[in-house]
Amino acid sequence: MLESLLKTCALLLTASAAFAGSELVNPFEMAPSTPMPANAPKTVWAGETLKYSVSWGVINVGEADMKVEDVVEIDGVPSYHVTSLAESNKMLDAFFKVRNVNESWIGVHDLHSRGFTKRIREGAYVWDEWVAFDPQKKKYRGQTRNKKGETSLIEGDIPGPVYDVFSAAYFVRTQELTPGKEIVLDVNTKKNWPLIVKVHKIEKVKVPAGTFECYLVEPFLRDKGLFSQKGKSLRVWLTTDKRRLPVKMEAEAFIGNVAAVLTNYSK
Repeated sequence: MLESLLKTCALLLTASAAFAGSELVNPFEMAPSTPMPANAPKTVWAGETLKYSVSWGVINVGEADMKVEDVVEIDGVPSYHVTSLAESNKMLDAFFKVRNVNESWIGVHDLHSRGFTKRIREGAYVWDEWVAFDPQKKKYRGQTRNKKGETSLIEGDIPGPVYDVFSAAYFVRTQELTPGKEIVLDVNTKKNWPLIVKVHKIEKVKVPAGTFECYLVEPFLRDKGLFSQKGKSLRVWLTTDKRRLPVKMEAEAFIGNVAAVLTNYSK
């Protein structure tokens, strides 16, 4: 059950935990830390931690957080190292235990993705994956592993610099948001997902972290996929100040609405 609930929040949140056996080694594991560039466009994110409570209706089902861990150097490019963690609470653990970790490496200057990793533990479902993007060669490569420990190498073409789920979210946070405006971009997770983010209106939102004036935005896929014009919707409230904090996310699920609300912000 929680698999369906938490996956509906996956555009802006996700997460993980340890797997019995050795971890897949991705090319970013040993990336050296580097000082934040003086001319970085969004130094406001350095060290940012966002913590959320996830609920199904009025029932709390788990917690999630999203952190900008540090800046590392990927192929000479300073990149934010972003992690997102999520886990079910004790009540749900008895039925469907979730311990997920997603990571993304995002270019500091252009916010394009250098690559991402997934370590997914949802009930009996286990999935590990890493993908590295090479925008100069217009290629990606990576590796996957399933519950049985079977691994596969993956590779393919990309059109050039791309966004993954997390870099797309941070990119939207840099944009001028005006009610009625649409932001168009492609999100790549081994294939391109054409995305439109619609800015609906400004409204006040009260969450455990406080009361905020927010832009209400809604992402849609321009084609079939997770969030299509005819499918389930995801709504996100971003603060109108320069931080553009995602203080609330609300998604439709086939068994009701699921929401993630900001409980704590630190930097």
